[in-house]
Parts: sequence; C-alpha cells; structure tokens
Amino acid sequence: MLDAAVVIVNFRCEDHTLRCIDHLGLQGGDRPAQVIVVDNSPSESLSRGLFLIDPTVKYLPQRHNLGFAGGVNRGLHHAMRKTVILLNPDARPDPGCLGGLCDVVAREGDVVAGPAMVPLTPGRPSHPSALRRDPDLWTALVEYTVAHRVVGRSWLDHNYFLRSKDVSSSPVECATVQGACLAFPRTLTDRVGEFDAARFFLYWEETDFLRRVRSAGGRVLFCSHLTCRHDGGASMVNGRQDTEQFWRGLYRYHRKYGGRLTELLLRSAMVPGMVTELALLSALHVVRRGSDRDLRRNMKTVQMRLREQFRVWPTHGGPSGR
Repeated sequence: MLDAAVVIVNFRCEDHTLRCIDHLGLQGGDRPAQVIVVDNSPSESLSRGLFLIDPTVKYLPQRHNLGFAGGVNRGLHHAMRKTVILLNPDARPDPGCLGGLCDVVAREGDVVAGPAMVPLTPGRPSHPSALRRDPDLWTALVEYTVAHRVVGRSWLDHNYFLRSKDVSSSPVECATVQGACLAFPRTLTDRVGEFDAARFFLYWEETDFLRRVRSAGGRVLFCSHLTCRHDGGASMVNGRQDTEQFWRGLYRYHRKYGGRLTELLLRSAMVPGMVTELALLSALHVVRRGSDRDLRRNMKTVQMRLREQFRVWPTHGGPSGR
C-alpha cells in the first residue's frame, strides 16, 4: 500500500467517481493508503456507493460547488499521507502508475510529477500530457486564433506541447503536467500555498499552481514511462463542458502573470483573430461548396469560441459557479 492520499473532486459524475474508487481498490500494492472524495454536488447515491465499495474512503460533501481548485484545497486539509495525488473521477491509472509517481516524488524532493495521459476510450483523440513552457500571449493566439494557420499547427507541437513520444523513459523537467493525475509531497503546499481558488474555479488552476512551484525552486517532472487513461469531460452539464470557465481562467491567468495590459492585449487580439479565422473558413466553405465535413466542424468550433468571448466579459471579481 502506498503512503499516499488520493484526492478526487466530484461534480455530477457519480458513476465515474465510483468506478474510479473501484479501480483504485484493484491496484494491489499500488493502492493508496488514503482516498478522499470532495463532493461538490452531494448525493446520497454517491455516499452510499462509496460506503459499499470502500467504507474507508473519506467523503466530504460540500454545501455549494467549490470548483476544482476549492475542492482540491478542501481535500488537502484532510490529507494525512506523505504524498498527495490529485486524480480526476474519469482517470484510470495504469498498473504501476501511482507507485511510480510516489517513487519519483520520494526520490526527487520538492517536485510535482505527472504521467503520460492516454485516451480511456479507444479512438478518442490524444491530448498533450505536458507543456514545455509557460503559456504566454503568443502561445494563446497561436492555439486559439487564425495565427496557427499562419505559423502552422506544428509550431505548438515543437515549441509548446510535450508529448510522450518526445521524451525518454526517464522523468523530464517541464512547465506543466495535466491536473487530471499528478503527485507532489504534502509539505509542498506549505511552501507555495494551496490552489488559487479565488481566481480559478475550473481550468488553469494547476497551470498556476505549477508555475508557483517552479518559482519557489521546485520542479515539475513529466514521467512518460508511467501512463494514466483519461478522456476528460466527466462533469459535463447537458453534454457540454463549462468552456466559459476555461476562458475566464485563461484571462485571469494572463492578468495574474502579465498584468492588466497583457490581459487587454490578449482580449483585443483574440476576437479579431477568431473573426479572421471564421472568415477564412467560410470562404473555403463556399469554394468547396459545403462538401468538407471537417471544415464545417471547424467553423462551428470557431463560432462557439467567438460567442463565448462576449459571455466572459468582464472577468473581474471571483469565480462564479456553474
């Protein structure tokens, strides 16, 4: 059994959470000594199901939705083990993953370690497991506007994203690993503070936390030899992810580290960049006479992103609930 506390934040994904707890119970020597479930949407079915699967799970129902950052902080207050592992309800660590992360943390000291993330469902797209560098104005524009069609999407793959195929079997230092599964020593938050729940309700909270870890002299390690399966989107509401919270988090992150001017520049460039991309795609749609399904899908994505920019203005003040 691992000297680790796993913290899981649940929001309207009881089935995923119960399956995750059941999965952890089958890990043998890779099983954590403490499991904490922070429930942002309390339900009797989850409480009862947890007791039936594993009565030792620490169940913490909340009166209102604290968001991911607030839920993690609540779980940290109850973590009593040497290592803390954050795990999404729809994440399934492969055999040896959690033990390997604990070994890296024990060996390396003040580090945050994350595994390679692979799709839980066959056929689902694979998302980058880590970032080479901190997000900045340029990377945001390349990722979300017409700029990626100018410099090429490959620029992000070579200069921003870090994938398992890019590294060796040893841990590699990087800027950020995915918050869906990561491990760090419990004492690390004594040095760098907890997650910034005042700014980040959902999304960008781990990016901010890991940046503060590195600023305090710690390191972030991507462990491509360890794997965790994860699709994402378990807490979708009405089949839709809370992308408005994503944009709010993005702008708050850039304001925190770049100031109001950086946030303003990003906002001022984001909408024209999306409008330009939509115009380009629309022109291609006419030329191809609407026969390209991928093109139509890309147009809908840009249209949705563009609408969301106006919904999240302004972003001053604390995060709102879903």
